[in-house]
Amino acid sequence: MLIDHGLWTLYTPAQPREDAPMAAMFCKRLSDDLDWYDHVHPGTNFFATSLKFTVRTNDDGLHIIHAPAIDATMLFPESAQVIEMTGDYNSYSTDELIEMFAGKAINLETGEITPVARKQAPDPVMEALQSIMHRLDALEKKL
Repeated sequence: MLIDHGLWTLYTPAQPREDAPMAAMFCKRLSDDLDWYDHVHPGTNFFATSLKFTVRTNDDGLHIIHAPAIDATMLFPESAQVIEMTGDYNSYSTDELIEMFAGKAINLETGEITPVARKQAPDPVMEALQSIMHRLDALEKKL
């Protein structure tokens, strides 16, 4: 089961928190202006062993998983949606969670997680070589 903890954005509080470091950054939930620290620090808004992660929508409209973690305090959801996936993920290491979930697309209605095809960046050397080959072909045709 997925639990949507909302979409979060950066903000500057009118009154700085006394318990926050001088250079602290703050996020608030767009739906109700709840401060992220007020949501995460009580320890009662997330299940202890569930998987928590941020989700951002890419240029193709896919919801991409970022920063999978068991400990919600490890997240900073600036410009992201916070999603919780219930279940017991406590036995997985951070590296295993990253391998299993990070960079994958999630359907926020069904919970289905799928790999995302990586767009391969053009190789400038191959592009230059192809350009040279085309010019050589054109020269050979003139001969």
